[in-house]
Amino acid sequence: MNVVLWVLQWTLGAVTLSSFLSMPYLIRRGYARQPIGAAAMATFGLCCGIAVVAPWLTGQARIVTPIAAMVIALVTVFDSLTNRMDAADATFNTAVLVMAVTVAAGRFHDLSPDTGPTPPLGWSLLLTSTALVVVAIWGARYAISPTLRWAQALTGLAGVLVGLSAFAGL
Repeated sequence: MNVVLWVLQWTLGAVTLSSFLSMPYLIRRGYARQPIGAAAMATFGLCCGIAVVAPWLTGQARIVTPIAAMVIALVTVFDSLTNRMDAADATFNTAVLVMAVTVAAGRFHDLSPDTGPTPPLGWSLLLTSTALVVVAIWGARYAISPTLRWAQALTGLAGVLVGLSAFAGL
């Protein structure tokens, strides 16, 4: 499991760093609606990309890694709910969300004082809540109202946080 988490961490880091590196191109081409906001989000992505790998790699402040993974998940959901996207973008955001939640769950579990098996309720909450957020991401393609999509996303994110608390031993 540790190897899978490392692969996912490096992949999340690469994805967020690539978004940082591609931002000047998007701003020049006019794809970013607000250049200042886009630059701020790209810089934020750079910080999260480093934070999802470096603390666990160095062994210093290891709690930062799962928190950075959850921040990446939150930003991905916010991006999905506030921007129109085609199927390729929705698929990409879904993959980033699932990777981020998996890294957060695995690393919170590694940090918990009791590293025994996670209770089934934690897994079921985490999987069901992540599925609810994925439905909210894809909702724009199927004419689901924005209010319902936000409600689904917030409910799903609350469930993810409760599920993660089971992994963290809280």
